[in-house]
Amino acid sequence: MVKEATQQVVIKKVYKHSRDRVWRAISRSEEIAGWFMRNNFELRRGAELTFQEEPSMDDCGEGYDGFIRGRLLEFEEGTSITWTFKTNLMNDESVVTFSLADHADGTELTIFHRNLDESAVQKEGTYADINRGWSVFSESLVTYLDEVDGTAK
Repeated sequence: MVKEATQQVVIKKVYKHSRDRVWRAISRSEEIAGWFMRNNFELRRGAELTFQEEPSMDDCGEGYDGFIRGRLLEFEEGTSITWTFKTNLMNDESVVTFSLADHADGTELTIFHRNLDESAVQKEGTYADINRGWSVFSESLVTYLDEVDGTAK
C-alpha cells in the first residue's frame, strides 16, 4: 500500500534524442539494464518489478541489499511511466514517475520520486542517497543513449 508522504525528489534532464528514443530507453528491460540496473521490467499495469544492483557503501545507505521492488501502476505510451519503489531500508512504498516532454533541444525527462516515508527521510543519508542516485542515473542515461546511438563525443 502506498501511503501519502510529503517528501519528494524531482530531477529534470534534457536529452538530445527524440522522445521515441528516450521512451524506448526507459520502457524496455534490456535498455533499462544498460543505464540503470538489472531488472525484470515489463510494461504492463500491475507487473511486479525488481531492479538489482551490487550495493556499495559509497552509493547506498548502510544495510541496503541492492534490490528495489515495486509494481507498475500506470503508463501512457511515449509519455510517462509510474511504478512503486521500495528498498529494504524503507518502511513504505514510494512512487516513481518518469515523464517525457518535447523540448527544443530534444526530450525533457522529469523524474518524480514522491511519497518518501519518514523512515527514508529520517535515516541518515537515505533521502540524499535517493536524490543523488536519480541524478547519477539520469546522467548514465545520457551516456547510454550517446554510446548506443553513436553520438558520444
